[in-house]
Amino acid sequence: MIDFPTAHFGPCDGAVVGEVAFMDTTALPPERIVVNDYQSAVAQCALDAIGYLGSIPPVVGRGVGQPGILWTSVLSFRYTQIGPTDVQRAAGQQWSGCAVGSPDMTPYVGRLRDVLTTGILPPIFGSCWPSIDLSGPKEIRCDSPHTVELLGATSVGSTPVSAAEIREACTVYAGRALRTADPTRDRAIRPEILASDRAAAIIPPIDASLADSYVDCVLIAQNGRHLNNTLVGIGQRPLPLV
Repeated sequence: MIDFPTAHFGPCDGAVVGEVAFMDTTALPPERIVVNDYQSAVAQCALDAIGYLGSIPPVVGRGVGQPGILWTSVLSFRYTQIGPTDVQRAAGQQWSGCAVGSPDMTPYVGRLRDVLTTGILPPIFGSCWPSIDLSGPKEIRCDSPHTVELLGATSVGSTPVSAAEIREACTVYAGRALRTADPTRDRAIRPEILASDRAAAIIPPIDASLADSYVDCVLIAQNGRHLNNTLVGIGQRPLPLV
C-alpha cells in the first residue's frame, strides 16, 4: 500500500514540475492504494495525457502490401495520478487528476499542452547523447552540448528489412518530430539509424538487411558542431548549434 499522491498547485507561467492533463470531478481516489492498482491508474493517465500533449504520428509506410515501420517515441514524460490532500478531502473536494511532468521532478519552463503538435518542447524532456558511443551511449541533458539526439526506436522481426528502408523511415519520422519538410536542415544534421548487435549498437551498412533487432532513430550534428537544445518541434526556427 502507498499513499495516493497529492500536488501543490500554482500558476503555469513560471518553473513547474508538471501540469494537470486531465481531471475527473466525479471520482474520489482512496487515501491509500495497492501499488499494482496505482500502476494501472498511471497507465490510464498516460493514455489520457495523449490528448493534452499531442503526438508524433508513429507509423511510416513502406509500400503496398508491406507492413509499416512503427516508431516508439523516447521522450521522457512522467505520469502521475493525483488526488485531494487531507485538507481538501475534509472540505468535501472529490476529484482525480492526471499530471504529466518531468521524469525526475526537475523544474522546467514552458507548457506541455499540444507540445508535440504545435508547441516547443522544453529540453528536459528530450533524450540526448554527447556522441555516438557504439558500445553504449550515455544520456545527458539536451540543454548541454551534444552531438546526438534520440528520437524513437523500432523493433524488426524475423522478416528482414533493408537498412535503406529503415533509414528512410527514420528520416520521415524525424521530419514529423521536428515538424519540417527537411529534417537535415540543409545537411546541418543527419538522420541515422543504430541497430543492436549483441551488446553493441552499430550503424548498418547501406546494403545491409536487419532482422530480429532493435533499431534507434537518431539525429547527428554535422561538421564538428554541437547542439544545446532538443530539436523536437523546432520547425523552421534556427538550429541550436554551438
